[in-house]
Amino acid sequence: MALTLKPGSFTDTDDWRSTAACRDTDPDLFFPIGTTGPAIEQIDSAKEVCDACDSKAQCLEFALATNQDSGIWGGTSEEERRKLRNRIENEARIDIKLKDYETEQRAIEIDRDLEYARIDQLRDIESRRAAQLASIEEEKSVSAISISQAKV
Repeated sequence: MALTLKPGSFTDTDDWRSTAACRDTDPDLFFPIGTTGPAIEQIDSAKEVCDACDSKAQCLEFALATNQDSGIWGGTSEEERRKLRNRIENEARIDIKLKDYETEQRAIEIDRDLEYARIDQLRDIESRRAAQLASIEEEKSVSAISISQAKV
């Protein structure tokens, strides 16, 4: 799942770059060769520039949204962004699964409510039929009594 900019997102323009602390810094600082030895100091130096930057959050959002896989962006290394991207993607998957589960649970509730409504309808029908049968039996009794009395 690729992270992409949403239309209208504030990072879909370069406005944040005009206030970025790195604009006056040698770009090579933000693209160290490797992750060990002298590169560690270079990464730390680049992150220090980011830590003092007002555009740090927008820079990181831009890097994540445009899948910047090299360099220091928004105070994060390549590996840190990979982990962050994985966490965001996992959370999105969990959200989707949760929504699917909630939808399924709601469907189960609706089915249950419909079943209860059907049971109530059947009970009403059964009750009416019982009342009709009782009425017919009563009419038979009255008729039988009337016939008996007429014979006497």
